[in-house]
Amino acid sequence: MHVWNGIQEDVFPRRFKSIIEAAFDGFFVACDVEPVSDYRAFTSRLKKLSYFTEFSATVHPPNPLFGRLWGSLNDYIESRNASEVTVKEQTSKAKGLKSRIIELMDQIMDAPEYEPDEPPAIGDAAILMAADGYGRGKVVGIENGDEVVIKTSDTQKSFLHDKEPIPEELAVKAKSQFEKISKERDMKH
Repeated sequence: MHVWNGIQEDVFPRRFKSIIEAAFDGFFVACDVEPVSDYRAFTSRLKKLSYFTEFSATVHPPNPLFGRLWGSLNDYIESRNASEVTVKEQTSKAKGLKSRIIELMDQIMDAPEYEPDEPPAIGDAAILMAADGYGRGKVVGIENGDEVVIKTSDTQKSFLHDKEPIPEELAVKAKSQFEKISKERDMKH
């Protein structure tokens, strides 16, 4: 998320990161801030593509929330004891990659308790995990004959707040936004 009207979207993550790392004097600590995608805007962009030619994502294990749609990928990351996983699928075949990502995102937006019949494919799960703020994802596809790149960070969630916020009020507002997203996506502990 980023705050309009005062903090630029690229400045907020850097400043937040520096605060966290400074709090621990840079000793054995690292912090990255990933944007949370707006599912409706992201899905709308994906629907404009005739077909997909690439899914790629680098994801990190969540703490403590996780999305059911990418729970199997989260389990895989945990079983491997990995701190980061990179997934890349590409095709040059005429019909593109097979994917249910649009269907999955539409279903979770319509009914947060939606449970797919089978776990999503690894590429779909990685993009969903990145869209939920646990990494960076990219979908490449064809729109009107042109190659188009859609990143999960292109459609990040945001909210408005005063330019000179009272820190406690801003924290409460940000927390309520994250809770709303967690409820909309039926995130679990």
